[in-house]
Parts: sequence; structure tokens; C-alpha cells
Amino acid sequence: NDMGGRLVANAAFRPEVVNVFEDLTSAAYGADIGEYVLTEKTSLSRQALSEAETMVRAASGCIVIGYARPRGPGEYVTALNPPASFHFQPGDALLVMGSLENLKRLEAWLGVPQGR
Repeated sequence: NDMGGRLVANAAFRPEVVNVFEDLTSAAYGADIGEYVLTEKTSLSRQALSEAETMVRAASGCIVIGYARPRGPGEYVTALNPPASFHFQPGDALLVMGSLENLKRLEAWLGVPQGR
């Protein structure tokens, strides 16, 4: 996984990809990627991605970008842009993108803190 090499290649052939990546990783843009571990009580547990996306967007304005599912002790498998038929399970980490304000709204709505 050579992120630096990919960014250099993208800068030459897809410069907007690099600009978006820079915006997402810069505090100046005010956006971030958040991670929230779902519990049995979290309303998104056992929801299909298509339904979860609608619920998250309505509650917070955040965009669901993927998930991380436990594979073993301290080990997760991460998937970006999963199929609409994917179903979240308790223990999955919901990966979202949004403004810092939207991430705070999502944290309050989910009732779980950001991070593992």
C-alpha cells in the first residue's frame, strides 16, 4: 500500500482526486472521517446499508463511506463503498465522512463515542 506513489500518479492524471484527498485530510476544510462502533442498542445494527445511509444522512448530514468488521482480537477488515445489500452488525465500525459539526450530531444520535 504505497499511498505516496498513488498520490503522485493521481496528481498527474486525476488532479481533482488529490485535491479532494488534501481537503479531507486538512483541518482547514472542516471535514473529517469518523468511526463509530455499533452496539446491540445502536439503531443501525442489523440495518441494510441502503437504509443506514438514509438514516445517517437524515440524522446528521454525514455520508456513509464504509465499515470495519472485527476479524479477530484487535483485527478488523475494512470495506469502502460496500454493496447496498450489506447489513451492519453489532461490533461493526461505521465509517462516515462529514463536517465536524455533522460528526458531533451523528455521535449524539448514535449514542456511542467516536473511535474504538
